Amino acid sequence: MSGDTVHDFEQRLASRWDPLDWRSVTVVLAVSGGPDSVALLRGMRTLAGSTADHLVVGHFNHRLRGEQADADERFVRQLAEQLGVAFQAGQAEFPARPGGDGLEAAARAQRYGFLRGLADRMGAR
Repeated sequence: MSGDTVHDFEQRLASRWDPLDWRSVTVVLAVSGGPDSVALLRGMRTLAGSTADHLVVGHFNHRLRGEQADADERFVRQLAEQLGVAFQAGQAEFPARPGGDGLEAAARAQRYGFLRGLADRMGAR
């Protein structure tokens, strides 16, 4: 992204979620390692200002893509460290298996459960 594009994104992010509304509360950001969630993390970190004590990156490794999934987790962990943001990872206790709703629904349920638990432990809104 060019500098202008990044700045435009940050301005749009701030206009939709005013930093004054969240800088004093804990915010859990779900970051997969893909471009959308990485852009959100970078934008939120910039908007957080001088301290990111209240930002927490949550990454859930479904363990469905072997080394690729592990590489995503390492990437997100390293990015969070570079940005000075707390990092918490969760892993599926066992690879998600299709149930009544299929593999994607089972994986999503595990991820959401991890993120809800993380938000509760961190006192996030």
